[in-house]
Amino acid sequence: MGHSSEWFINNGDDIFFYDFTIRSLKFIVEYNGIKFHPKSEDDHNWKNIYNDNITLEYQLNKDKLKEKSAKDAGFEYHVIFSDDNWEDKQIEIIEILKKKCQ
Repeated sequence: MGHSSEWFINNGDDIFFYDFTIRSLKFIVEYNGIKFHPKSEDDHNWKNIYNDNITLEYQLNKDKLKEKSAKDAGFEYHVIFSDDNWEDKQIEIIEILKKKCQ
């Protein structure tokens, strides 16, 4: 099926590393810990606990650019947040991969 592991894309300005990539299927799953990645613009209480200089707006823009870079390279892009229901997300990802492999 192809190599599955962390992968990177260089969009010319930035290099982005992706947590789980199946290159042959052009498929990426990104794991976002909620301590580092806000889930939306409405998450006004979000704060990067390790770096006070990283604002909600900055991190959202960086995450959007990372997603855009993957999609521009032809990848299907999925995000799992650390507080998501893992069983539901695993089922969802498996179903998507089954369809891609048919």
